[in-house]
Amino acid sequence: SYQRTTIFPEFTVLENCRLAAQAAHPRPWALWESSRGCATSNAAAQSALEATGLAAEADRIAGTLSHGAKRQLEVAMCLATRPRVLLLDEPLAGMGAEETDRMLGLLAQAVLLAIGGGVFAIGLLEHDLWISTGIFAVLAVVAVLVWLRMLRVAERMANEQRDVLISTLARAE
Repeated sequence: SYQRTTIFPEFTVLENCRLAAQAAHPRPWALWESSRGCATSNAAAQSALEATGLAAEADRIAGTLSHGAKRQLEVAMCLATRPRVLLLDEPLAGMGAEETDRMLGLLAQAVLLAIGGGVFAIGLLEHDLWISTGIFAVLAVVAVLVWLRMLRVAERMANEQRDVLISTLARAE
């Protein structure tokens, strides 16, 4: 995303996300089909809207959204492409306190999606120190979640190794 809002204001929120998803899943051979019929693009768009808290606004004209909601829509459009890297340039620029809190929550969701296998890396540029402090708080929570996930993986590996050892010993008897 960029410092300036880059959405299609005359389209609905869903159409903005579906268009972004279609860019990631082009179907040039389906000229006779409506873009509304693409199950892959629709599913990616709906998933992105749910992840960003905009699912209830799906049929709303994007240009009528608040500034903060437009920024959320931009993040949703990015997530609809199922990126491997998500780069955000001052995603909180021009937002009030309430919108900033909502966007920080959204960024936490994006990071959790990354942990879950969606996005592999998130790059964030933010100049406001107060906002950066909020972002670091989100990242601290995420760091704990990553650590806990790593512990679960290590525990699962240890259990698998134990099972292999028990099975090997049972066969040896």
